[in-house]
Amino acid sequence: MWGQSRSNCFLHNSHRQKVVNTLIWYKLLYFLAYWSRFGLSHCRTVQNEELISTFIDVAGGKVPDVIDGKSLVDVFQGKTKTHHKYAYHVHNNVPEGPAYPIRSISDGRYRLIWNLTPKETYVEKHIEKAEWYLSWKAQDTEQAHKIMNRYKNRPEFELYDIKKDPFEMNNLADMKKYSKKKAELTMELQKWMKQQNDTGADKDRPRAPKNKQKKAANV
Repeated sequence: MWGQSRSNCFLHNSHRQKVVNTLIWYKLLYFLAYWSRFGLSHCRTVQNEELISTFIDVAGGKVPDVIDGKSLVDVFQGKTKTHHKYAYHVHNNVPEGPAYPIRSISDGRYRLIWNLTPKETYVEKHIEKAEWYLSWKAQDTEQAHKIMNRYKNRPEFELYDIKKDPFEMNNLADMKKYSKKKAELTMELQKWMKQQNDTGADKDRPRAPKNKQKKAANV
């Protein structure tokens, strides 16, 4: 089994070099001799935490309730055409840069991205040093300015048809035609955040070193 985070090394889709179409769509390519002989090939809405459950299931064990994720065995065997209705994704930017929390949800066709602090500027220290990033930054052209602005300054909501627009260049969030889909995905994302005790923006903040945490606990 091989997993790839499909990191889009281009400005807009580089939330920590992954998050929109990457950590989000965690592609699982499995090569299991028995099943592959039947030519089974599947792409489902799955997440990387499914792997532990899958390995336990394949080994004949019982998956503990405390483990997130469902076994993918039925997917591999072609017994189901769906796995999850939605996949959820989290990005907290600290310590790779200033706080810039992002939450996202996909139903396999559409992806909603919720930038929780849209008034802030997105900065990621590894990308800031990349040669291709610096080359765009150095260009004094309308196209370069547009690309840099799109990367650093983001709207609160982004909605993409990832079948027609896999590189997520055409934001549909403000189009009336997609208002119901935006509302559906927003509601489902908020429900999931509540279930996860995810309070949003305040989760993206520097953590005190362990020694300082111990001292604070002893006070």
